[in-house]
Amino acid sequence: MLTWTDSGVIRAARPFGIVPVLVMLRDLFRAEAPERALAVVDAALRSRHLRRSELPALAAMLPARLVSMLAHADGRAESGIETIAALLLRSAGLRVEVQVRIDGTGRVDLLVEGRVVVECDGREWHGAPDAFEEDRRRDLAAVAGRYRVVRASWFRVLF
Repeated sequence: MLTWTDSGVIRAARPFGIVPVLVMLRDLFRAEAPERALAVVDAALRSRHLRRSELPALAAMLPARLVSMLAHADGRAESGIETIAALLLRSAGLRVEVQVRIDGTGRVDLLVEGRVVVECDGREWHGAPDAFEEDRRRDLAAVAGRYRVVRASWFRVLF
Protein backbone atom coordinates (compact mmCIF):
# COMPACT_ATOMS: atom_id res chain seq x y z
CA MET A 1 0.00 0.00 0.00
CA LEU A 2 1.26 3.43 -0.87
CA THR A 3 0.72 6.15 1.71
CA TRP A 4 2.18 9.55 2.33
CA THR A 5 3.91 11.08 5.30
CA ASP A 6 5.88 14.15 6.23
CA SER A 7 9.20 14.51 4.40
CA GLY A 8 11.00 14.97 7.75
CA VAL A 9 9.76 11.56 8.88
CA ILE A 10 11.05 9.97 5.67
CA ARG A 11 14.49 11.57 6.13
CA ALA A 12 14.61 10.41 9.77
CA ALA A 13 13.69 6.85 8.72
CA ARG A 14 16.81 6.45 6.59
CA PRO A 15 18.82 4.31 5.99
CA PHE A 16 16.30 1.49 6.56
CA GLY A 17 13.11 3.31 5.60
CA ILE A 18 11.22 2.27 8.72
CA VAL A 19 8.89 4.90 10.11
CA PRO A 20 7.59 4.81 13.71
CA VAL A 21 4.46 2.69 14.25
CA LEU A 22 2.39 5.68 15.35
CA VAL A 23 3.27 7.58 12.18
CA MET A 24 2.42 4.58 10.01
CA LEU A 25 -0.94 4.18 11.78
CA ARG A 26 -1.71 7.90 11.47
CA ASP A 27 -1.00 7.72 7.74
CA LEU A 28 -3.08 4.57 7.42
CA PHE A 29 -6.09 6.40 8.87
CA ARG A 30 -5.52 9.07 6.20
CA ALA A 31 -5.45 6.54 3.35
CA GLU A 32 -7.85 3.73 4.31
CA ALA A 33 -11.42 3.36 5.46
CA PRO A 34 -11.55 3.87 9.25
CA GLU A 35 -12.68 0.29 9.96
CA ARG A 36 -9.72 -1.13 8.01
CA ALA A 37 -7.30 1.16 9.83
CA LEU A 38 -8.86 0.04 13.11
CA ALA A 39 -8.21 -3.58 12.12
CA VAL A 40 -4.52 -2.74 11.72
CA VAL A 41 -4.45 -0.96 15.10
CA ASP A 42 -6.01 -4.06 16.67
CA ALA A 43 -3.42 -6.29 14.98
CA ALA A 44 -0.60 -4.00 16.16
CA LEU A 45 -1.89 -4.28 19.73
CA ARG A 46 -2.21 -8.06 19.48
CA SER A 47 1.31 -8.44 18.07
CA ARG A 48 2.69 -5.99 20.64
CA HIS A 49 4.00 -3.57 18.04
CA LEU A 50 1.76 -1.03 19.77
CA ARG A 51 0.97 -0.66 23.47
CA ARG A 52 -2.41 0.41 24.84
CA SER A 53 -0.59 3.24 26.59
CA GLU A 54 0.31 4.62 23.13
CA LEU A 55 -3.32 4.93 21.99
CA PRO A 56 -3.74 8.46 23.43
CA ALA A 57 -0.68 9.59 21.43
CA LEU A 58 -2.20 8.09 18.29
CA ALA A 59 -5.52 9.78 19.07
CA ALA A 60 -3.74 13.14 19.31
CA MET A 61 -2.42 12.59 15.77
CA LEU A 62 -5.83 11.85 14.25
CA PRO A 63 -8.63 14.14 13.10
CA ALA A 64 -11.33 14.46 15.78
CA ARG A 65 -13.85 12.50 13.66
CA LEU A 66 -11.64 9.37 13.82
CA VAL A 67 -10.57 9.40 17.48
CA SER A 68 -13.67 7.49 18.63
CA MET A 69 -12.59 4.51 16.47
CA LEU A 70 -9.71 3.84 18.86
CA ALA A 71 -12.15 3.03 21.66
CA HIS A 72 -12.86 -0.23 19.78
CA ALA A 73 -9.20 -1.33 19.66
CA ASP A 74 -8.22 -3.83 22.31
CA GLY A 75 -6.01 -6.40 20.55
CA ARG A 76 -8.21 -9.42 21.29
CA ALA A 77 -9.43 -10.05 17.74
CA GLU A 78 -7.37 -12.65 15.93
CA SER A 79 -7.99 -11.20 12.48
CA GLY A 80 -8.90 -7.94 10.83
CA ILE A 81 -12.23 -9.34 9.74
CA GLU A 82 -13.14 -10.05 13.39
CA THR A 83 -12.32 -6.46 14.30
CA ILE A 84 -14.47 -5.11 11.47
CA ALA A 85 -17.37 -7.50 12.16
CA ALA A 86 -17.36 -6.54 15.86
CA LEU A 87 -17.33 -2.85 14.94
CA LEU A 88 -20.26 -3.25 12.54
CA LEU A 89 -22.30 -5.21 15.07
CA ARG A 90 -21.59 -2.67 17.82
CA SER A 91 -22.54 0.12 15.42
CA ALA A 92 -25.91 -1.62 15.07
CA GLY A 93 -26.35 -1.29 18.84
CA LEU A 94 -25.51 -4.90 19.75
CA ARG A 95 -23.40 -6.07 22.67
CA VAL A 96 -20.35 -7.92 21.31
CA GLU A 97 -17.65 -9.86 23.16
CA VAL A 98 -14.47 -10.88 21.32
CA GLN A 99 -12.69 -14.24 21.68
CA VAL A 100 -15.00 -15.82 24.27
CA ARG A 101 -14.52 -19.33 25.65
CA ILE A 102 -17.68 -21.46 25.74
CA ASP A 103 -17.63 -24.80 27.56
CA GLY A 104 -17.71 -27.70 25.10
CA THR A 105 -17.30 -25.42 22.11
CA GLY A 106 -14.00 -23.71 22.78
CA ARG A 107 -13.08 -20.16 21.95
CA VAL A 108 -15.38 -18.35 19.51
CA ASP A 109 -14.58 -15.25 17.49
CA LEU A 110 -17.54 -13.12 18.61
CA LEU A 111 -20.41 -13.60 21.02
CA VAL A 112 -23.30 -11.27 20.25
CA GLU A 113 -25.88 -10.45 22.92
CA GLY A 114 -24.67 -13.48 24.90
CA ARG A 115 -26.45 -15.96 22.58
CA VAL A 116 -25.24 -15.68 18.98
CA VAL A 117 -21.83 -17.05 18.06
CA VAL A 118 -20.30 -15.34 15.04
CA GLU A 119 -17.34 -17.09 13.45
CA CYS A 120 -15.40 -15.07 10.90
CA ASP A 121 -14.02 -17.58 8.44
CA GLY A 122 -11.31 -17.21 5.85
CA ARG A 123 -10.28 -19.97 3.48
CA GLU A 124 -6.71 -19.79 4.72
CA TRP A 125 -7.59 -21.15 8.18
CA HIS A 126 -10.81 -23.04 7.53
CA GLY A 127 -10.28 -24.69 4.14
CA ALA A 128 -8.40 -27.83 5.20
CA PRO A 129 -10.62 -30.92 5.68
CA ASP A 130 -9.65 -31.32 9.36
CA ALA A 131 -10.35 -27.65 10.13
CA PHE A 132 -13.66 -27.83 8.26
CA GLU A 133 -14.78 -30.85 10.32
CA GLU A 134 -13.61 -29.28 13.59
CA ASP A 135 -15.65 -26.17 12.79
CA ARG A 136 -18.76 -28.34 12.31
CA ARG A 137 -18.13 -30.14 15.60
CA ARG A 138 -17.83 -26.82 17.39
CA ASP A 139 -21.01 -25.52 15.71
CA LEU A 140 -22.98 -28.55 16.90
CA ALA A 141 -21.62 -28.17 20.44
CA ALA A 142 -22.64 -24.49 20.46
CA VAL A 143 -26.14 -25.30 19.18
CA ALA A 144 -26.47 -28.03 21.83
CA GLY A 145 -25.61 -25.31 24.36
CA ARG A 146 -28.53 -23.24 23.01
CA TYR A 147 -26.41 -20.79 21.03
CA ARG A 148 -27.12 -19.77 17.47
CA VAL A 149 -24.15 -19.93 15.12
CA VAL A 150 -23.45 -17.65 12.18
CA ARG A 151 -20.42 -18.12 9.94
CA ALA A 152 -19.41 -14.99 8.07
CA SER A 153 -16.80 -14.89 5.31
CA TRP A 154 -14.47 -12.00 4.66
CA PHE A 155 -16.57 -11.10 1.61
CA ARG A 156 -19.87 -11.13 3.59
CA VAL A 157 -18.48 -8.89 6.33
CA LEU A 158 -16.89 -6.34 4.02
CA PHE A 159 -19.45 -6.27 1.23
